Amino acid sequence: MKKALFPIKILLTFVIWILAFVIFPSEARGEVCDQYQCDPISDNYIQCNSDKQKCLEDVIKETQNKANTLKNTISIVNGQIQVQQLQINQTVVEIENLEKEIGELGTRIDGLEISLDRMSNLLIERVNATYKQRQANPFLLMLTSDSLGDFLTQMK
Repeated sequence: MKKALFPIKILLTFVIWILAFVIFPSEARGEVCDQYQCDPISDNYIQCNSDKQKCLEDVIKETQNKANTLKNTISIVNGQIQVQQLQINQTVVEIENLEKEIGELGTRIDGLEISLDRMSNLLIERVNATYKQRQANPFLLMLTSDSLGDFLTQMK
């Protein structure tokens, strides 16, 4: 799982740097304070240099704040990735459990089919035995028949 996140972190870092150069191109290259053109020969060189240093320090602070915000965003995205990975892992385990349960239920159904076949065969045998017992007593049929024709019909 950590190996899978490593390329994502590299990709996110790369995207952030690209965005930094696209959205803030002059800040990313330190060109914000280029309005201070300090000439070492001029009288206000020290003041100009000091102003430019303050400007660059402000840019650094602002960039650090943006970097912290981006780090927080990356941390949030990484946390969301981890949550999604845990949900995926949980779903995979649930699927595996359901597949196992389906296999067990299939085995039980096969067993029930075999039992049903056996019970059907036993019922057919009992019905046949009962029918044969009923037909095996012609003397009782003769006594209970109303006529000879009725007796012959029942014997068939």
